Amino acid sequence: MKILDSDGQVATKTMPSITGVNPCGSQILVELLTAQEALGTVLHVDESASVNGAPQGYVVSLGPKVPSDLGFKKGDRVTLNGNYTPVPEGQKFNRENSHRPWILIEPHQIKAVFVEE
Repeated sequence: MKILDSDGQVATKTMPSITGVNPCGSQILVELLTAQEALGTVLHVDESASVNGAPQGYVVSLGPKVPSDLGFKKGDRVTLNGNYTPVPEGQKFNRENSHRPWILIEPHQIKAVFVEE
């Protein structure tokens, strides 16, 4: 795919790499667990397999308008319901070498916080 500049010529500059992601407004950035992680098994689970129940993930960060009294915080393992916006994969920003997808959701889509040992 070619990118054209304002004069209709092929742009010689490449697009800058994404180096971070910060949720805006009331959005929450969540790192989804894989099916294998959600099931708590060491057996291989195909990524296309569905897991009974809602998706699970870890809260990575909160947008500036997320109220602090909703019962969850950064680092909590949560269960989710509803639609979400995926964060582009394969970018160079710090994902701590994670293979998990990241998504943006609204606070009302977090249905429960899991208590972990």
